[in-house]
Amino acid sequence: MLSALRERLELRVARTWARQLPPWVTVHPVQAGDSMLDLDPGETEAIVLAETLRADLLLMDDRKAVDAARARGLTVVGTLGLLVRGAQAGLTDATALDRLRATNFRAQERLFQDTAERIRQAR
Repeated sequence: MLSALRERLELRVARTWARQLPPWVTVHPVQAGDSMLDLDPGETEAIVLAETLRADLLLMDDRKAVDAARARGLTVVGTLGLLVRGAQAGLTDATALDRLRATNFRAQERLFQDTAERIRQAR
């Protein structure tokens, strides 16, 4: 998954971040992806790694990959849901959503509005 991040991300900041990982990031090698999953390699690796580590939560936004992960019994949260959880825990606020909207992250306007409201309610 790290290799996919390094190869695919268009944002210079993200590429720089991936080259110089902070100390709290742990890289786990992933065995060959599950050929039963008809997903991009990075998404397949994320699902396989979450299963291997028995992860409590998997961050994933691609609808097809989310459905595949949930079908395998994994608990999945998307980026917008993670921002809401962060606000509920007092770790972030609406400025994080504003910064996300300034990137190439795509979602329906209704989802952005719902997320903003949920963040406001969490504070």
